[in-house]
Amino acid sequence: MQETVIQPLAPAPATSAAPAAAPTESSPAAATDARSREERLRDTRHFLASATAERSVAKGIGLTLLTTAIYLATLIPIFLTHSWWLKTALGYLNGLAIGMMFLVGHDACHMGLTPVGWLNRLLGRFVFLPSLHPYCGWEYSHNGLHHGMTNLKDIDPGYSPMTKAEFDALPRWRQWLERLYRTWLGLALFYLIEIWGKSATFPSPEHRARMRNLRAFRWDRWMVAGYALLIIGLCAGFGAAIRPPGSSAVWAALGHVAVAWLWPFLIWNGTIGFITFQQHTHPEVRWFDNEQEWTFYETQVRGTVHIEFPLLLRLMFHNINEHTAHHINPRVPLYELKTAQDEVRRILTNDVRVLIWRPWMTIDTLRRCKLYDFRNHQWLDFRGRPTSASMKVAAA
Repeated sequence: MQETVIQPLAPAPATSAAPAAAPTESSPAAATDARSREERLRDTRHFLASATAERSVAKGIGLTLLTTAIYLATLIPIFLTHSWWLKTALGYLNGLAIGMMFLVGHDACHMGLTPVGWLNRLLGRFVFLPSLHPYCGWEYSHNGLHHGMTNLKDIDPGYSPMTKAEFDALPRWRQWLERLYRTWLGLALFYLIEIWGKSATFPSPEHRARMRNLRAFRWDRWMVAGYALLIIGLCAGFGAAIRPPGSSAVWAALGHVAVAWLWPFLIWNGTIGFITFQQHTHPEVRWFDNEQEWTFYETQVRGTVHIEFPLLLRLMFHNINEHTAHHINPRVPLYELKTAQDEVRRILTNDVRVLIWRPWMTIDTLRRCKLYDFRNHQWLDFRGRPTSASMKVAAA
């Protein structure tokens, strides 16, 4: 089954009126399209700049308090009930609540939650604690690398595809891990290892040397480690304290840590992996391995997917999948993103890819987007067989 595409990405500029052949970069038609595109992007940026004026201290603090209350409302009952089935269900909801808190922090880290810089940094660090994200690490990895060079291989840390030659050169265990990454359940593992682990929390010495404030990053990691020890200690202590008479305190403590901390943490990783994978991976979205070929418009506009989720999920995800507007101007607050995205769609029309989410849409993307041919701009499966049409002719 195919996904429902409301506004498909045309392989040629939308302003070209059915030419006999695609215009070249030097042709008059291409120049006209380029000017039109620049003008539309300028209008879009002007509107989004005005949207940042809607940032509110009251709304930012209110969202922080609301998501914290939801987090505590799903965490505390885990300690109070003796039913393991209920603990498991509450742990699942708690994982989603961690995601809600994180997305508020994501907005704060972009300076979009409130108009006050120090308040954004304070609130961001606070709401990042349950997801165990160091604020400065995320700021560097996400704001600097992902937003700075979206869909540019080896710089953007998010789901960068390998070539067939790179995949074949991997040891067997790493090939199986890459196969696992490109499955629905594997999205959680990819985020946990490749983004949270290698990129945001334990970056390489090369990346640490590039951070603007390495001392703050170290303090952020200590703060996250302290919170982790606190929550794990509380889980273990309560588990041992409420265990049935005659049962092992050690096993009770470990079981409670698993259901009250580890299980929600894995659900959170699965949630954010599920969201972020689909925002820049699709059979008609291009990736690049050459910075000279990379352009802002091709990646931040045409390569950023707007996924329309059901209303409940959209509210739970804080409008983060109104994603084109977010990438053009990350400082637009999450509570203004719906209005901003509607205006982006109006101005940029066919260059904005909008999908109505269905489960089979995610399955189809995972099935088709395994490896990538950067010369032909074409998605491949693990055998190297094309799974999408070539996007090489698409004008940047």
